[in-house]
Parts: sequence; C-alpha cells; structure tokens
Amino acid sequence: MDIEKFLINEDFTIEETLKKIDENGQGIVYIVKGKEVLGVLTDGDIRRYLLKEHNFAEKVIFVMNTSYIFLNS
Repeated sequence: MDIEKFLINEDFTIEETLKKIDENGQGIVYIVKGKEVLGVLTDGDIRRYLLKEHNFAEKVIFVMNTSYIFLNS
C-alpha cells in the first residue's frame, strides 16, 4: 500500500482534502509536517464541519482531529 495516498500537509483546504480522501478510497487522511503527524481527518469529520460552516476553502489544520489513537508497530 502506498502511504503517500493518505498524507497531506497542513496547508491543504477542505476541498483538496476531500479529493485526496476520494482518491485513496479509505475515508481518512493524516496531516503531517515532515515526519510528525499533526492530526487525522475523516470524511465524517469533514461532513460535520461543512454542515456547520459551509466553507470548502478552510485549511484542514483548523478542522483536523488532534486527539487520535494510534498503535506503534
């Protein structure tokens, strides 16, 4: 699996992020800065945000989930 399909940077907009989620087909992206994961964003997170704010131009850094759970391999 190509991990790059799931990675975006903090400058992505909601619209760009939706396209990336559609491309990877898994409903999630990880917002990274270098090798650090800043947050995660799912298609559900975006839907809930858009129902409230209606702003496709917003940067994902203001919408992403920073309280995520992960496993070390």
